[in-house]
Amino acid sequence: MAKMRFGFPMVLSRQDDGVKLFVKFVIEMFEQSTYKPECSKQLSLKFTEFFNMYRMMNQSTDNLKGKIDNRLIIIHRMIRSQYSEPLTLEDMAARIGCNPVYLSNTYKKVFGCSPIKSLQKIRVQKGRELLKHTDLTINEITKSVGYISSSQFSGYYKKYYGRSPSEHRKHLCNKSGEEISDGTSI
Repeated sequence: MAKMRFGFPMVLSRQDDGVKLFVKFVIEMFEQSTYKPECSKQLSLKFTEFFNMYRMMNQSTDNLKGKIDNRLIIIHRMIRSQYSEPLTLEDMAARIGCNPVYLSNTYKKVFGCSPIKSLQKIRVQKGRELLKHTDLTINEITKSVGYISSSQFSGYYKKYYGRSPSEHRKHLCNKSGEEISDGTSI
Protein backbone atom coordinates (compact mmCIF):
# COMPACT_ATOMS: atom_id res chain seq x y z
CA MET A 1 0.00 0.00 0.00
CA ALA A 2 1.41 3.41 -0.93
CA LYS A 3 1.97 5.90 1.85
CA MET A 4 -0.14 9.03 1.80
CA ARG A 5 1.88 12.24 2.03
CA PHE A 6 0.47 15.54 3.17
CA GLY A 7 1.77 19.07 2.84
CA PHE A 8 2.19 19.30 6.61
CA PRO A 9 3.47 16.92 9.29
CA MET A 10 0.71 15.31 11.31
CA VAL A 11 0.68 13.07 14.35
CA LEU A 12 -2.48 11.15 15.15
CA SER A 13 -3.08 9.01 18.20
CA ARG A 14 -5.51 6.12 18.42
CA GLN A 15 -6.53 7.36 21.88
CA ASP A 16 -7.67 10.74 20.54
CA ASP A 17 -11.48 11.13 20.55
CA GLY A 18 -11.40 12.94 17.20
CA VAL A 19 -9.53 10.03 15.64
CA LYS A 20 -11.97 7.52 17.18
CA LEU A 21 -14.97 9.40 15.77
CA PHE A 22 -13.38 9.71 12.36
CA VAL A 23 -12.46 6.01 12.22
CA LYS A 24 -16.00 5.11 13.33
CA PHE A 25 -17.42 7.21 10.50
CA VAL A 26 -15.10 5.60 7.92
CA ILE A 27 -16.01 2.09 9.12
CA GLU A 28 -19.71 2.91 8.91
CA MET A 29 -19.24 4.19 5.36
CA PHE A 30 -17.51 0.98 4.27
CA GLU A 31 -19.98 -1.30 6.05
CA GLN A 32 -22.81 -0.11 3.83
CA SER A 33 -23.74 -3.04 1.61
CA THR A 34 -24.10 -1.11 -1.65
CA TYR A 35 -21.84 1.50 -3.13
CA LYS A 36 -23.37 4.93 -3.56
CA PRO A 37 -21.51 7.70 -5.42
CA GLU A 38 -22.63 10.26 -2.84
CA CYS A 39 -20.84 8.23 -0.16
CA SER A 40 -17.44 8.78 -1.75
CA LYS A 41 -18.13 12.52 -1.94
CA GLN A 42 -19.22 12.51 1.72
CA LEU A 43 -16.13 10.51 2.69
CA SER A 44 -13.89 12.92 0.78
CA LEU A 45 -15.46 15.87 2.61
CA LYS A 46 -14.99 14.13 5.97
CA PHE A 47 -11.30 13.47 5.22
CA THR A 48 -10.77 17.10 4.29
CA GLU A 49 -12.65 18.32 7.36
CA PHE A 50 -10.75 15.96 9.64
CA PHE A 51 -7.27 16.86 8.37
CA ASN A 52 -8.02 20.57 8.34
CA MET A 53 -9.10 20.34 11.98
CA TYR A 54 -5.82 18.66 12.91
CA ARG A 55 -3.81 21.16 10.89
CA MET A 56 -5.44 24.02 12.84
CA MET A 57 -4.72 22.25 16.13
CA ASN A 58 -1.06 21.84 15.22
CA GLN A 59 -0.77 25.48 14.18
CA SER A 60 -1.34 26.54 17.79
CA THR A 61 2.40 26.05 18.29
CA ASP A 62 3.27 28.55 15.54
CA ASN A 63 4.11 31.18 18.15
CA LEU A 64 7.18 29.07 18.97
CA LYS A 65 8.30 29.10 15.35
CA GLY A 66 11.73 30.62 15.02
CA LYS A 67 12.64 29.42 18.49
CA ILE A 68 12.04 25.69 18.04
CA ASP A 69 11.63 23.64 14.89
CA ASN A 70 7.89 22.90 14.90
CA ARG A 71 8.65 19.31 13.87
CA LEU A 72 10.40 18.71 17.20
CA ILE A 73 7.25 19.71 19.04
CA ILE A 74 5.30 17.27 16.90
CA ILE A 75 7.72 14.46 17.79
CA HIS A 76 7.60 15.42 21.47
CA ARG A 77 3.79 15.20 21.40
CA MET A 78 3.94 11.94 19.51
CA ILE A 79 6.25 10.39 22.10
CA ARG A 80 3.96 11.46 24.95
CA SER A 81 0.78 10.22 23.29
CA GLN A 82 2.03 7.12 21.44
CA TYR A 83 4.62 5.77 23.90
CA SER A 84 2.88 2.38 24.02
CA GLU A 85 3.31 1.85 20.27
CA PRO A 86 6.52 0.57 18.65
CA LEU A 87 8.45 3.74 17.79
CA THR A 88 11.93 3.93 16.31
CA LEU A 89 14.07 6.96 15.56
CA GLU A 90 13.77 6.17 11.85
CA ASP A 91 9.95 6.07 12.08
CA MET A 92 9.85 9.39 13.91
CA ALA A 93 12.22 11.03 11.41
CA ALA A 94 10.21 9.69 8.46
CA ARG A 95 7.00 11.00 10.06
CA ILE A 96 8.31 14.57 9.93
CA GLY A 97 10.45 14.18 6.81
CA CYS A 98 13.96 14.60 8.17
CA ASN A 99 17.17 12.67 8.76
CA PRO A 100 17.27 10.54 11.97
CA VAL A 101 20.63 12.07 12.98
CA TYR A 102 19.25 15.60 12.56
CA LEU A 103 16.18 14.69 14.60
CA SER A 104 18.22 13.16 17.40
CA ASN A 105 20.71 16.04 17.61
CA THR A 106 18.20 18.90 17.44
CA TYR A 107 15.72 17.18 19.78
CA LYS A 108 18.52 16.72 22.32
CA LYS A 109 19.47 20.40 22.09
CA VAL A 110 15.88 21.49 22.75
CA PHE A 111 14.64 18.88 25.25
CA GLY A 112 17.91 17.81 26.91
CA CYS A 113 17.85 14.18 25.77
CA SER A 114 17.39 12.21 22.57
CA PRO A 115 13.92 11.22 21.36
CA ILE A 116 14.61 7.57 22.21
CA LYS A 117 15.75 8.43 25.73
CA SER A 118 12.65 10.60 26.12
CA LEU A 119 10.53 7.65 24.98
CA GLN A 120 12.24 5.39 27.54
CA LYS A 121 11.64 7.90 30.34
CA ILE A 122 7.93 8.23 29.50
CA ARG A 123 7.49 4.46 29.29
CA VAL A 124 9.21 3.89 32.62
CA GLN A 125 7.23 6.70 34.30
CA LYS A 126 3.94 5.29 32.98
CA GLY A 127 5.03 1.83 34.10
CA ARG A 128 5.76 3.15 37.58
CA GLU A 129 2.30 4.75 37.76
CA LEU A 130 0.73 1.43 36.73
CA LEU A 131 2.79 -0.46 39.32
CA LYS A 132 1.67 1.95 41.99
CA HIS A 133 -2.01 2.30 41.11
CA THR A 134 -3.05 -1.01 39.53
CA ASP A 135 -2.86 -4.73 40.18
CA LEU A 136 -1.65 -5.47 36.65
CA THR A 137 1.13 -8.04 36.40
CA ILE A 138 4.57 -6.82 35.41
CA ASN A 139 4.10 -8.61 32.08
CA GLU A 140 0.85 -6.72 31.44
CA ILE A 141 2.48 -3.42 32.39
CA THR A 142 5.41 -4.22 30.11
CA LYS A 143 3.11 -4.65 27.12
CA SER A 144 0.89 -1.66 27.97
CA VAL A 145 3.82 0.76 28.04
CA GLY A 146 5.31 -0.49 24.77
CA TYR A 147 8.16 -2.78 25.78
CA ILE A 148 8.67 -6.10 24.03
CA SER A 149 9.91 -8.06 27.04
CA SER A 150 9.73 -7.84 30.81
CA SER A 151 13.52 -7.98 31.03
CA GLN A 152 13.79 -4.91 28.80
CA PHE A 153 11.27 -3.02 30.97
CA SER A 154 12.96 -4.20 34.17
CA GLY A 155 16.39 -3.12 32.91
CA TYR A 156 15.26 0.42 32.16
CA TYR A 157 13.17 0.59 35.32
CA LYS A 158 16.16 -0.37 37.46
CA LYS A 159 18.33 2.16 35.59
CA TYR A 160 15.92 5.02 36.39
CA TYR A 161 14.63 4.04 39.84
CA GLY A 162 17.40 1.89 41.32
CA ARG A 163 15.30 -1.24 41.78
CA SER A 164 13.38 -3.66 39.59
CA PRO A 165 9.62 -3.33 39.11
CA SER A 166 8.99 -6.41 41.28
CA GLU A 167 11.22 -5.03 44.06
CA HIS A 168 9.38 -1.71 43.82
CA ARG A 169 6.00 -3.42 44.07
CA LYS A 170 7.16 -5.43 47.13
CA HIS A 171 8.38 -2.19 48.69
CA LEU A 172 4.99 -0.55 48.05
CA CYS A 173 3.17 -3.56 49.56
CA ASN A 174 5.41 -3.54 52.65
CA LYS A 175 5.01 0.21 53.02
CA SER A 176 1.20 0.07 52.86
CA GLY A 177 1.18 -2.90 55.25
CA GLU A 178 3.26 -0.98 57.78
CA GLU A 179 0.94 2.02 57.57
CA ILE A 180 -2.13 -0.13 58.26
CA SER A 181 -0.54 -2.01 61.18
CA ASP A 182 0.63 1.27 62.76
CA GLY A 183 -2.87 2.62 62.70
CA THR A 184 -1.50 5.82 61.14
CA SER A 185 -3.14 5.37 57.77
CA ILE A 186 -5.77 3.23 56.10
